Amino acid sequence: MSCVWDALRKVLKVDSKITSPRFLEWIQLHNALTIDVLVNDEKVTSKQMEENFMRINALDKDEINKGYDCSSADPLLILVCQLFKTTIIHRYLKTEIVYKHRKYNDKTIFVFSDSGHFWC
Repeated sequence: MSCVWDALRKVLKVDSKITSPRFLEWIQLHNALTIDVLVNDEKVTSKQMEENFMRINALDKDEINKGYDCSSADPLLILVCQLFKTTIIHRYLKTEIVYKHRKYNDKTIFVFSDSGHFWC
């Protein structure tokens, strides 16, 4: 199940020729400390940034179809916010989590998830 990757590629308007494994490779190539991101208006701590960086590097493109465990302050969504300079509003059931780029906030994307699926 690659719903997280498929939804992100769709909402970010990534070229349809770019597969989910290739998109992950690109994400990993551009992995960075996310100094410009706020999660629900709170800065990401240095420790969280380090852990998020390691988590992104540990993702295996051969495991994409086995699912992605999205969290409430998710490393992938934080990095996507940083790299694509966009605000992400993630609605998990009835909870809204806002990932905001501190310097750029003219673009907003919406994603949704429940206990077993992720979509846009």
